[in-house]
Amino acid sequence: VLAAPTPTREDAMIDLQGRVGLVTGSATGAGAATAIAVAERGAGVCINYSRSQADAEATLATVKALGVPLVKTVSNGMLIKEELWEPIVTSGLDAIEISLDGTSPEENDAIRRRSRYPDVVRAIRDLVETKRCLGAELECSVATTQFRTLDQFQPGQQAPIPDYLQSEFADIAEDINFKTTWAMLWPSEQPAQGYDLLWMDNQDTTVTRCDLIEETMTIRADGSV
Repeated sequence: VLAAPTPTREDAMIDLQGRVGLVTGSATGAGAATAIAVAERGAGVCINYSRSQADAEATLATVKALGVPLVKTVSNGMLIKEELWEPIVTSGLDAIEISLDGTSPEENDAIRRRSRYPDVVRAIRDLVETKRCLGAELECSVATTQFRTLDQFQPGQQAPIPDYLQSEFADIAEDINFKTTWAMLWPSEQPAQGYDLLWMDNQDTTVTRCDLIEETMTIRADGSV
């Protein structure tokens, strides 16, 4: 049996400036205490909750009071119902980011689990309207991932804002930001194209290391990784 040394007060107050802490279940109990402790040490904090909205808002207020400069939440938009519009806008959040992907509503719904494009659009519009009515400073963003192919991608090229989203939100364009990024589909998603999406005819055979898998984990709401 290996016993770890008892941490000292100095160890417990390790400086986390410039780091970001993702604390699951951070609305209540030990999770909330952990989120606050991480913020006290200078880190940014991602507050995660499932049902305890009021408790999450209390944790958010405490974290903001500790001087964390930006508190943002990311959502697929499906759980933003009418009764949540005003609480979200007035909760103290600095920014909310809602995801809509692909080049059409149909592709978005195929990519994102249990997403319904009309419902997400309505949630974004309702948040913007509530923000306008209350004169709130909440930053609303639409994050969109575009799937690249070899014939459309050039290194360093910024992913475009898809036409369907520009058209959808043209009347409220001044109230939302677009954040775009590239991704590649796994070959199994487009079997007719085999591995061509992932292969480039490049003479440079230098082996490089990508630590994305080791350093990044995405956990869905249903617990799958």
